[in-house]
Amino acid sequence: MVRYSEELTGVRKVRYFVSIADSGSINAAAGLLQVAQSAISRQMLRLEDEGVLLQRSVVGVELTERGHFLLERARFRPTGWRFAVW
Repeated sequence: MVRYSEELTGVRKVRYFVSIADSGSINAAAGLLQVAQSAISRQMLRLEDEGVLLQRSVVGVELTERGHFLLERARFRPTGWRFAVW
Protein backbone atom coordinates (compact mmCIF):
# COMPACT_ATOMS: atom_id res chain seq x y z
CA MET A 1 0.00 0.00 0.00
CA VAL A 2 1.30 3.43 -0.94
CA ARG A 3 1.65 5.85 1.93
CA TYR A 4 -0.13 9.20 1.62
CA SER A 5 3.14 11.18 1.70
CA GLU A 6 4.57 9.02 -1.11
CA GLU A 7 1.43 9.62 -3.15
CA LEU A 8 1.75 13.39 -2.71
CA THR A 9 5.40 13.24 -3.70
CA GLY A 10 4.44 11.35 -6.88
CA VAL A 11 1.74 13.88 -7.72
CA ARG A 12 4.22 16.71 -7.15
CA LYS A 13 6.73 15.13 -9.54
CA VAL A 14 4.11 14.79 -12.25
CA ARG A 15 2.90 18.35 -11.68
CA TYR A 16 6.49 19.57 -12.08
CA PHE A 17 6.91 17.45 -15.20
CA VAL A 18 3.73 18.81 -16.82
CA SER A 19 4.80 22.37 -16.01
CA ILE A 20 8.21 21.76 -17.60
CA ALA A 21 6.56 20.28 -20.70
CA ASP A 22 4.20 23.26 -20.98
CA SER A 23 6.84 25.93 -20.44
CA GLY A 24 9.69 24.28 -22.35
CA SER A 25 12.27 24.73 -19.62
CA ILE A 26 12.98 23.74 -16.06
CA ASN A 27 13.84 27.33 -15.13
CA ALA A 28 10.54 28.68 -16.53
CA ALA A 29 8.58 25.95 -14.72
CA ALA A 30 10.36 26.83 -11.48
CA GLY A 31 9.29 30.45 -11.87
CA LEU A 32 5.68 29.52 -12.62
CA LEU A 33 5.49 27.11 -9.69
CA GLN A 34 7.51 29.37 -7.38
CA VAL A 35 9.85 26.50 -6.56
CA ALA A 36 13.64 26.47 -6.69
CA GLN A 37 15.01 25.21 -9.99
CA SER A 38 17.28 22.79 -8.15
CA ALA A 39 14.29 21.23 -6.37
CA ILE A 40 12.49 20.65 -9.67
CA SER A 41 15.62 19.21 -11.26
CA ARG A 42 16.06 16.82 -8.33
CA GLN A 43 12.45 15.64 -8.58
CA MET A 44 12.78 15.11 -12.34
CA LEU A 45 15.87 12.96 -11.84
CA ARG A 46 13.89 10.81 -9.40
CA LEU A 47 10.96 10.60 -11.80
CA GLU A 48 13.38 9.52 -14.52
CA ASP A 49 14.66 6.54 -12.53
CA GLU A 50 12.69 4.30 -14.92
CA GLY A 51 13.75 6.08 -18.10
CA VAL A 52 14.63 9.45 -19.60
CA LEU A 53 11.65 11.77 -20.05
CA LEU A 54 13.41 15.01 -21.00
CA GLN A 55 16.24 15.90 -23.35
CA ARG A 56 17.96 18.85 -21.74
CA SER A 57 19.87 21.56 -23.61
CA VAL A 58 21.03 25.11 -22.97
CA VAL A 59 17.91 26.47 -24.70
CA GLY A 60 15.37 24.33 -22.83
CA VAL A 61 14.00 20.81 -22.83
CA GLU A 62 12.26 18.53 -25.28
CA LEU A 63 10.20 15.50 -24.38
CA THR A 64 11.44 12.05 -25.27
CA GLU A 65 9.04 9.39 -26.49
CA ARG A 66 8.54 8.29 -22.89
CA GLY A 67 8.00 11.91 -21.91
CA HIS A 68 5.21 12.29 -24.47
CA PHE A 69 3.68 9.04 -23.24
CA LEU A 70 3.65 10.22 -19.61
CA LEU A 71 2.40 13.70 -20.53
CA GLU A 72 -0.52 12.28 -22.47
CA ARG A 73 -1.58 10.16 -19.50
CA ALA A 74 -0.98 12.89 -16.94
CA ARG A 75 -3.27 15.25 -18.88
CA PHE A 76 -5.89 12.61 -19.60
CA ARG A 77 -6.34 11.74 -15.97
CA PRO A 78 -4.72 13.32 -12.91
CA THR A 79 -3.80 9.90 -11.53
CA GLY A 80 -3.07 8.38 -14.93
CA TRP A 81 0.67 8.55 -14.35
CA ARG A 82 0.36 5.69 -11.84
CA PHE A 83 -0.93 3.42 -14.58
CA ALA A 84 1.64 4.29 -17.20
CA VAL A 85 3.56 1.23 -18.34
CA TRP A 86 7.21 1.94 -18.94
